[in-house]
Amino acid sequence: MNTDQKQKCKFIADHYGEKKQEIQAVQEFTELNLLLTKRPDQRKQMNFREEVKGEIADCLIMIEQLQQIHGISDGELFNTVEFKLARQLHRIESEVQKNATD
Repeated sequence: MNTDQKQKCKFIADHYGEKKQEIQAVQEFTELNLLLTKRPDQRKQMNFREEVKGEIADCLIMIEQLQQIHGISDGELFNTVEFKLARQLHRIESEVQKNATD
């Protein structure tokens, strides 16, 4: 997210406050979750890609606000993402090795 977008997120979070924006975040994440559970026939009846894009954008906005509300820097988040990606890749490597020996 660029600096201007981050400032807009901060303004919104400051305006509504921590509790309201945490509730809003849950609502936005739920909307993405519900969209992703649509059946293939339901997906064909809508512009699914555009819907997903919009819901991801809503979630990213809320994630930025949550970062700001809880004082989590981009660097901290980057490091945590790196840790979690490395951990999952290690799990996958273990699964592949286990499957190769089965």
